[in-house]
Amino acid sequence: MVVAFKDAPWGFLELSRGYVLSDCKALYQIIVKFFESFREAFPVNPLKSLSIPGLSFTTWRTVQLPKLHKDNLEVYDLSQTLGNHFRDAYCGGIVDVYRPHLIGKGYYYDVTNKI
Repeated sequence: MVVAFKDAPWGFLELSRGYVLSDCKALYQIIVKFFESFREAFPVNPLKSLSIPGLSFTTWRTVQLPKLHKDNLEVYDLSQTLGNHFRDAYCGGIVDVYRPHLIGKGYYYDVTNKI
């Protein structure tokens, strides 16, 4: 980049703006292609799900579960019978990975929201 911009006037803001715009365009194209490909493969509207795991579960219920029922295979819903036993094992929330750095005296805290 030093050679490419040696005698050319440039600004960080303009260069960053172009990079971010290209990144947004690429992401838009990827999302559109994903939705088009998904609609072709499965009879599910991906825009009705709030997350990829939710979309996966909806697709499984819509496509795979009827096939299992057709073959007289039962799928047990453990959330109705054993869900309370598993509830304590569920974890969630934001996960940040960082390298702590402390100058001088102080403390590090690892906080977990446990209901």
